[in-house]
Amino acid sequence: MIDKTVSERYAFALLNVAKKNALMDVILSELGLIGKVIGEGSFVKKFLESPHISDEDKIGLIHKAFSDRINQTLVNFLLLLLKKYRIEFLHDIIEEYSRLVDIEKGIEKARVVCSLPVNEGMLTGLREKLEGLTGKKIVLEILEDKKIIGGIIVHLRDIVIDGSIRYKLGTLKERLLRVKVT
Repeated sequence: MIDKTVSERYAFALLNVAKKNALMDVILSELGLIGKVIGEGSFVKKFLESPHISDEDKIGLIHKAFSDRINQTLVNFLLLLLKKYRIEFLHDIIEEYSRLVDIEKGIEKARVVCSLPVNEGMLTGLREKLEGLTGKKIVLEILEDKKIIGGIIVHLRDIVIDGSIRYKLGTLKERLLRVKVT
């Protein structure tokens, strides 16, 4: 729970500074670059999180790796995370910042699971229906899963719309098992 609280607070603070300086999208893009460089299991991440490396060396690495590649606001943010011993939360902060930017822009993400590739016309229709339902711009993330047999499953916020054949067969099976034969 503390991880989520920390990432939310830092992401919110970064968003406020980014909005104030009209850098919201620039920061989002550059956070993507930082996320790749300081990826899970990377040498850079291990270096920055190591208690055996001096703070001066860590600061030097941040300056050398990022000062001429990203906005100074973001460099200062990384240095703040180092100073406050919060660099380990960077990936959670990036995810939370992205979520907050989506909220600012009125964007909602929906995950669509299907068994086969879906044509663009069907995706457009689905997107329009979800936008009508939510009143927000919908960005679809498409995943394929052969286990659902056919149909689609939509995950939107905490709502799951299961239109898969697997689900329908399971429901039919339950109803048939409840039928009493005399």
